[in-house]
Amino acid sequence: MVATVVPRLGASALKLVLTVVDGVLVGSRGLRIVGGHGDKMNFLRGVMGGQNPGPQPSGADTIQKLCDRVASSTLLDDRRDAVRALKSLSKKYRLEVGIQAMSHLIHVLQTDRSDSEIIGYALDTLCNIMSNDLEEEEQEENSQKQTEDFGSQFTEIFIKQHENVTLLLTYLETINTVSEVIRGSQMNQDYFASVNAPSNPPSK
Repeated sequence: MVATVVPRLGASALKLVLTVVDGVLVGSRGLRIVGGHGDKMNFLRGVMGGQNPGPQPSGADTIQKLCDRVASSTLLDDRRDAVRALKSLSKKYRLEVGIQAMSHLIHVLQTDRSDSEIIGYALDTLCNIMSNDLEEEEQEENSQKQTEDFGSQFTEIFIKQHENVTLLLTYLETINTVSEVIRGSQMNQDYFASVNAPSNPPSK
């Protein structure tokens, strides 16, 4: 089980690192908002609130309820299910998930390290939020909301707190270490299996 989970978790962490780097590069060429963490988040909230003068989509309410579950539930299974649901919504409702859930997802990375499954969901969700590669369906559904480069803005918000970058790199280092241990263990098992294997009986 561990041998299967670790490579998948490592891929999620590495993908998020590459997404952060890409967001920084894009942000350095495109629109940059002057101000701190709060100013950028207020800007994104303003965009979300100003795009649709009518009723907010039901997805926004769902996302808020999921964030409340992640923040307040004492059951790991419940938090895991909520983060998994956020991941499933993070492409269609990227802006809403980014604004409402980013801080909760970072908190999950800080506090739920013992559960690789919820960590994988959190990493994938953050990657979807900060990614600049939108699927065709998402581009059509959210064409009005993509007038600004939200991916690089969320990336700026993420890296504004240096401990977030350190946390992400720590995950990569830990995953690499565990992978090496697993690889070494497998090599040892293969070696002893070959040493202890019965020799072929002599042919008559």
